[in-house]
Amino acid sequence: AASNESAASNESAASNESAASNESAASNEGEAQVPASVPKRKPGGWLRNFYWLDEQMAVAVRDGFHPGSPGYAAYERAQAALSAAERLHGADELADGRLLLLRAGVVLLSRAALMRAGEAADTPPTQLTGADYALGCGALRAAERLRDLDGDEGGMALLHEEVARLFARAQLPAEEPIAPAIAAELSEADRQRLVATAGVDGVSYLATLSAEERGITAKLLERVVRKIGAPLRADAARVRRVHRSRWLRIGITVAALVALVIVSLPGEPKNLALHQPVSTSSTYKAGNFRYDPRGLVDGDKKNIGFHTERGGEQYATIDLGDEEKIHSVVVYNRTECCKENAVPLRIEVSTDGKRYREVAKRSRNFDEWKVTLSPVTARYVKFVSSSGTYFHLAEVEIY
Repeated sequence: AASNESAASNESAASNESAASNESAASNEGEAQVPASVPKRKPGGWLRNFYWLDEQMAVAVRDGFHPGSPGYAAYERAQAALSAAERLHGADELADGRLLLLRAGVVLLSRAALMRAGEAADTPPTQLTGADYALGCGALRAAERLRDLDGDEGGMALLHEEVARLFARAQLPAEEPIAPAIAAELSEADRQRLVATAGVDGVSYLATLSAEERGITAKLLERVVRKIGAPLRADAARVRRVHRSRWLRIGITVAALVALVIVSLPGEPKNLALHQPVSTSSTYKAGNFRYDPRGLVDGDKKNIGFHTERGGEQYATIDLGDEEKIHSVVVYNRTECCKENAVPLRIEVSTDGKRYREVAKRSRNFDEWKVTLSPVTARYVKFVSSSGTYFHLAEVEIY
């Protein structure tokens, strides 16, 4: 019996291990495989990925051309040499210096392309260093300054010779082809010219050419630069494009948030009384002159807004046009005299123009009276003076 129980136990354990193994295998088969160089998106990290573009940056770093990539140092030096050559374009007296810069650019671009494709060693037997380039460009700038100052041809010639010696170090050994795909597109004559120019004895070869032949060689080098450089520049721009996209997305979001905040900020409060109809209990006449009560709401705080006759209670009523919720009223008294005629003054409101209720009252003289109300709903706002004499104000604002 003990033996049977032991056998059953072993079979059960084996069965469980087999099932667990099968489940694990099925789980692994169903899991999507992600390249090691592209990180999996973290749970809840969609916002970071949207703005920071981690996955796109990983792909750009993996497939792009950037510092650390084979050949990138040669590419950077080539770009520097070609930039200097472009600055010398059109200066006939510096054509030889420009030709040497173009030659160095072609050699370095070709080396960068070969190294990127894995067809050349990381360290070439001969190479134009950054120090060489800086010294050569300094010599060219000095030659250009001599030309601008006094045209010292002897000094310019000596500087050009030194530049020639420096850039002669930029060369490809004869056994290393220059961009085979490019060479295949050239005529046999152009291909031979290119190989001779970029080879070990390239500077000596250029020295044997006439001025016309050097011009033809310069144009050939320009064509080769465009052809070799275009794919390298496109690959080098991948990481920069992701960086630009990062900041563009962040910038657009920040701009949208700022605009939203600006829109949500409260604007200037609206004067509900401005240019609304005004009626008065009476109107004072001086000869043919008659005060227009609309002056009470014309925005001018220094004129006489209206002027009634004297006697009894006199008033002015503003029709807001619709029922409005009123929070405050500002009353501006006449400025040049007779301020006492405005008091006692009370403010009344109505929704129908018939039944009014008092919301504020003042008995002391004033220049400007600001009244804050518990919000009241009204269409008509009446200003009533019980002084028994003329009633006049400069302006009324209602908010």
